[in-house]
Amino acid sequence: MTEESDEQIDGALRQALAEIAPEADTAALDPQRSFHAQLEIDSIDFLRLMDALERALGLQIPDVEYHHLATPGSCRAYLHRRPGRLRCRVSPPGPPPLPPRRSGRRGPP
Repeated sequence: MTEESDEQIDGALRQALAEIAPEADTAALDPQRSFHAQLEIDSIDFLRLMDALERALGLQIPDVEYHHLATPGSCRAYLHRRPGRLRCRVSPPGPPPLPPRRSGRRGPP
């Protein structure tokens, strides 16, 4: 694990938590206690947390693996061992621009 990936995962987790529980003090979360217990979130909020993490990190987390992300500590551990977990989310460049039309040319371009 690199320091960069640690920072990216922690930043994504803070960002995701801010979306679903903006009043939460993320620095005070116990890494071993569930998000449900500490933040009093329901299952819909947990799904929103998973969705926010997927968007922030550019990955998909299979539903069957959500139980691996129940606590802050297990969430970080899961994201660290995910292959391809920190893909770049920058959109690929579009097609090259079309050349300018020549004047005086007849017919379709």
